[in-house]
Amino acid sequence: MKYDTTLKALFQNPPLRLLETLLGQPVTECRLLPTELPLVENLRADLLLQLPDERIFHFELHAWPDKRLPRRMLRYWDRTEATHGSFPVQVVLWVGPGPPNLEDGIDREELRFRYRIVDVKEIDAEFLIDSPEAGECVFAILCRLPDSRAAAVRILNRIAALPPQGRQDALAQLLLLCGLRGLSTLVVEEIEKMPITFDIHENEFLEKIYQEAKQEGRQEGRQQGRREGELVGRVTEARQILSRLLSKRFGPLSPEVLARLENADTETLEAWTLRLVEASELTDIF
Repeated sequence: MKYDTTLKALFQNPPLRLLETLLGQPVTECRLLPTELPLVENLRADLLLQLPDERIFHFELHAWPDKRLPRRMLRYWDRTEATHGSFPVQVVLWVGPGPPNLEDGIDREELRFRYRIVDVKEIDAEFLIDSPEAGECVFAILCRLPDSRAAAVRILNRIAALPPQGRQDALAQLLLLCGLRGLSTLVVEEIEKMPITFDIHENEFLEKIYQEAKQEGRQEGRQQGRREGELVGRVTEARQILSRLLSKRFGPLSPEVLARLENADTETLEAWTLRLVEASELTDIF
């Protein structure tokens, strides 16, 4: 715009009288802040989809409290419109233990912004267990389970029917996710009862996850009464597990990917792990 430079030059000094008019209050002094607002964050939504009626839906998976979530959801909302030409309907799926501990938007005098929060523990797992998609079947372990043991057996039977590579990936995901529901002991017990073999002990990576699930199960037994999911492994362990998962699935990891894993917090590692269920290539995860 040809007037841009001239107009900006006029405001190199604080326009106090104009500010008084705009704000409706006396302004005797103010401090100019840098006007360049760099965007260094590479936003990647957990799931974006568009329906035939052109509506766009944005879903985010969340397992831990995060005070920054409202601002991040607002950035997703804005960038989705800028990229795809339409503002999305936004839904946060709470996959963590206990009730959702998240704010559902921003409510200030200058801005009101909302999105929906859904606790997946309120979703009936039955129709997901019967899904033809292996990822949905595994995800069912996080949903409402009237009989956790019976559901775990059904999920394991579905996993056992998958091809070898899909079976290993799905089992690894199930072992990771069951910790969010305090079901590690139960799932390990049912695995050991299975009449078929999952080749766990022949796979170093899967064996590690399996042993960690057993250890987590023993901890669950020693600490009954504590909040579900409290025994999720330390962030370092989660990072190592995900790194092994990625290497097994996609081959040696680049220094850039390893750096991202090293700098990721528990919440981010959890989101990446969940994406791995359906990922067909490494770029689907980051």
